[in-house]
Amino acid sequence: MGGLVQRTDHPHVPQFDLRANDRFAPDSFPTILLYNALNSAQRVHLNTSVAQRYAGRAVDLYETTTDHMLATAMRLDDVVVTVPAQQAVIVVLLPANSSLQRQGGQVSVNSAMVRFRRCLWLRGLK
Repeated sequence: MGGLVQRTDHPHVPQFDLRANDRFAPDSFPTILLYNALNSAQRVHLNTSVAQRYAGRAVDLYETTTDHMLATAMRLDDVVVTVPAQQAVIVVLLPANSSLQRQGGQVSVNSAMVRFRRCLWLRGLK
């Protein structure tokens, strides 16, 4: 469990590696959850140690809960994300200039799933 939680540059916004304990999953992209329990939005530099395969290269940042790109062609050492007050964001680090394929509410990149279709019973939840 120790590999799941990491520090960011903000002492009250932890970072969770959502792939840390998934040993049998197919190859996928680094996926990070940031949680902000504070009453104001916070800008956070990501701890990009989970994305070392992209070292020296640019990445795209896809946010799954809002289904949009946060940034494209960004260097790993410059990755900053704004986390809204009392919310979480889930960021997937993709190779730069990735093309998102959408089908039936699901999103994939190079046949690797990055966002599953929302369940009907979740639509009312925020």
